[in-house]
Amino acid sequence: MDPNKQASTRLNRLLITVCVASSILLSISLLAKNFGDYIRADTDAVNFNGYYFSDDNTTSVEDVIKLIQTKDENLKFNGELESKNYGSHWLWVNADAVNSRMKIFLVELAWLDRIQFYTVTDSGGVYQSAAGDDLPFYKRVIPFRKPSFPIAIEVDKKKTGFYIFEIGAQGRLSFPVLAADQKTFDAQRDLDHFFYGGIVAILLALGAYNATIFFSLRENVHFYYMFYIFAFGFLQIIASGMAQQYLWPNAKDLSSLYAHIFLALTNFSITYFVIHFISLKTYSNLLFHLLRALAWTSLSCIPFLFFFDYFPFKTVLHSCSFVIMALIFPAAIYTLLRGNEVAHYLLASNIVLFPSVAIGLLRFLGMFEHAYWAEHLSELGIAAEALILSVGLAYRVNLLRQEKDNIALAREIEKSSFAQKVIQSKEDERKTIGRALHDSLGHKILTIKNSIQSAMLSESVNHENLFDLVDQAIEEVRDLSHLLHPAILDHLGLEKSVASILRSSVGPTKVNYELEFALETEAITYESQLLLYRATQESVNNLIKHSDASQFKIKIESRMNSEVVFSAEDNGSTGFLEQDFGYGLTMLKQQAVLLGGDASTCKNNGTNQLIVKFFDRPEVDR
Repeated sequence: MDPNKQASTRLNRLLITVCVASSILLSISLLAKNFGDYIRADTDAVNFNGYYFSDDNTTSVEDVIKLIQTKDENLKFNGELESKNYGSHWLWVNADAVNSRMKIFLVELAWLDRIQFYTVTDSGGVYQSAAGDDLPFYKRVIPFRKPSFPIAIEVDKKKTGFYIFEIGAQGRLSFPVLAADQKTFDAQRDLDHFFYGGIVAILLALGAYNATIFFSLRENVHFYYMFYIFAFGFLQIIASGMAQQYLWPNAKDLSSLYAHIFLALTNFSITYFVIHFISLKTYSNLLFHLLRALAWTSLSCIPFLFFFDYFPFKTVLHSCSFVIMALIFPAAIYTLLRGNEVAHYLLASNIVLFPSVAIGLLRFLGMFEHAYWAEHLSELGIAAEALILSVGLAYRVNLLRQEKDNIALAREIEKSSFAQKVIQSKEDERKTIGRALHDSLGHKILTIKNSIQSAMLSESVNHENLFDLVDQAIEEVRDLSHLLHPAILDHLGLEKSVASILRSSVGPTKVNYELEFALETEAITYESQLLLYRATQESVNNLIKHSDASQFKIKIESRMNSEVVFSAEDNGSTGFLEQDFGYGLTMLKQQAVLLGGDASTCKNNGTNQLIVKFFDRPEVDR
C-alpha cells in the first residue's frame, strides 16, 4: 500500500476513534446525570452555619459549643475547609435550618478517616454517634456504606438546637452532606446496591472471561488485563465504602491501607497490560522503559505501607498514577499512527476513562461538591473502559487466529510445493539415469558388440580398445549403482566412506589430499549422509577427470540451526564448472534445494571451490 494512503488511513482511524469515544463518554455522562438526579430528587443539601479548625486533638465538643454560643462572625462557614494534613474539622448546622420531615444526614463521601456526630439540645444535652474508617462498620448507628446519622428534632423530649460534625481526615477535605427522609434513604440504599452490584458483576465477568482466554492461549496480555480488572475493581469497592460494609465490618484502619495497596497493583497491572496490548517495545523503547520503571516503583511501595508511616509512599503512588495515565494516552496515539491494529481500542478506553476518573477525583478534592451526577461517573467510566478493552482483546485474538490460519495455509502450500519438487526431482533423476544408460553405457555396449562381431569375421581387431570399452562400461555401471544406492554407507558409515573414496580415487595420483570432518554422523538423517557422499563422489570425479591440481581438500561440518556445509577446493587452473559435472551437479543442486539449501561453485583466493549447503531437516518440517 502507498505510504501516503497508509498515513491517511491511520489518521482517519484516529479521528473516528476520538469521535466514537467522545460519544460514549457523553452517553455515560448523561446516564450518570439521570441517575444522580433520580436518587437526589427528594433530598436537601445541607448548608452549614459555621466552621472551626483545630490543629490538635485537645479541642472538645464542649469547647466548640461555647464557640457557637459566642456567635462569632469569623466562625461562619464560607464553603471552604482548611487544607491541613492532620487535625479536626468542626462544622455545625442549626436544627431549624433542616426540613422537619428529613430523618437522616447522609455524608456523600464514604472514604473518611473519622466522623463524630453530635446532637445538641437547647438545654445543653449532647448525644454522640460515630462513623468512618477508624471505626468498625458494625458500630455505626446506621449500617450504610456512607457515614449516616439520624436527625433528631427532639431527644428525651428536649428540642434540638443544632448538629455538630467533627471530621478527622488527611489532606484536602470535601464534605458534602445531604438530608433525606427515610423512604428516600431506603430507596437510595437499594439503588446503590443494585448499581454497584451491576458494576462488580460486569468486572468479575470480564475478569473471568479473560482468565479463561489466558489459560487457553497463554497470552500474557490477558493475564495482566485480568489482574488490572480485579485490582482496579477492588480499589473502587474500597472507595465506595462497600468493602468496609461487607468485607471487614469488624475491623478498622484497613480501608486506607488496602486502598493504597490496590492502587499500587492497579498501576503495575495497567502498565504491563498496555505494554503487551500494543506491543509498546516494538514501537517506542523510551515509553516502554518509562512505563516499566513507574510500574515497578509503584509495586516496590507496598512493603513499606505495612511498616512505616505511609504518607510519603502514598504521594509516590499517586504521582505514579498520574504519570502513567499521562503516558498511556500519547503511547496509544503514537502506536496508532505507526500502524498498530489494536491501539485505537486503548485510545478510546482512555478517552472514556480519564475524564471520568478525573472528575471523581476532583469531586473528592472539593470540586463538584453537590454535583451528584459526578458521584457515579467514575464507576460508569470504568465499566465502559473495561468493555472497550475487552472488545479490543477479542479483536486482537481474532487477528492472532487469522495470522495463524495464514501461516497454516502457507505451510500447506509449501508442503504441496515440496511434494511436487520431490516428484519432479525423482523424474529428473530417472531421466538422467535413463539418458546415461542409453547414450553412454548403451553406446559402449553396442560398440563392444560390433567389435566382437568384427573379430569373428577378421583376425585384425584391436583388443586393447575392446578391453578399454569393457572397463569403461564396468566403471559406469559401478558409478550408476553407487548413485542409486551406495552400499558402503551401510557398512562403514559416512566418514569412513568419504575417506575410502579419497584413498581409492585420489590416493594413487600425485595429488595431496586432506579431509576435515567435523560432523556427528549419528545426529543427521540418512538422506543428508547420501547427499554428502554424492557430493564427495562428484568433486573427486571432477578433480581426476578435469583438474591439474596438486592440492585437494574436502571439509564437512555442521553449523547452527541444523545447517550442514560441504566444501571441496583445489588449486588447479580449471574450476568446478557446471558443464564439467554434467548431470551430477544438477542432481546435487536439486537434492540440496529439497533440504532447504543450494550448491554453488566459485573461485576464491586462487582456489576452485564447490560449496553445498543444506539443512539436516527441511525448513517446512521445522
